[in-house]
Amino acid sequence: MNINESRESIHVRNSDLAESRLSNTNLTGATFDNVNLLRAAFININFSNATLTNVNLTNVSISDANIAGMTINDVLVSDLFRARRRHAGAGSPGAPAVSLTSVMPVLRVQDMQRAIDWYTNIVGFALQWRSPNDGGGENSMLRLGDVVLMLSTGTHPGDKPAFTGTLYFNTPAVSVFHDRIKDRAELVWPLENMDYGTVEFGVRDPDGYVLAFAERRPPA
Repeated sequence: MNINESRESIHVRNSDLAESRLSNTNLTGATFDNVNLLRAAFININFSNATLTNVNLTNVSISDANIAGMTINDVLVSDLFRARRRHAGAGSPGAPAVSLTSVMPVLRVQDMQRAIDWYTNIVGFALQWRSPNDGGGENSMLRLGDVVLMLSTGTHPGDKPAFTGTLYFNTPAVSVFHDRIKDRAELVWPLENMDYGTVEFGVRDPDGYVLAFAERRPPA
């Protein structure tokens, strides 16, 4: 396909395009919303005025692309590149200036329906979409406020649920949230004041992931 070919804008929503490969394509004005692009590769692509929102760009490879007017979560990609050039050399040699606005965890789960039920009924997430994964299994995306979480039974996040850290979620009313779910989830640690200035508690989800919910205490 000729990259300069005139065509209607493409709209992609609620899709799993992990490890996809696309080259020599015109995506002028394209819209990607709630799309998994994990390890996808784009070569010689016209991304001018394309809009990407709530997109998983982990390990994405883009080369020879036109990014004029392209935005990711309402931020111009060209601004990010200008910031990188402006601040290169600050801190460690060659370190780019990066502004992060959000993070989307992708969790491997054993039973999709069980995980969806737990996150929606216990924590309060809302299911945005659920669809088969091209490589087997299925994916679903959940949202609670500005927080987006993806669950997968596919193998791209790993062979089995495994995570050695803790997912921290900030909330403005942690005690109210704690009282709502404390008898419905496995507590890892109770609601308590921490030395580093938060009030928080931790729970374990059905696949063994530890979730912490924290509120920053006002200064004394």
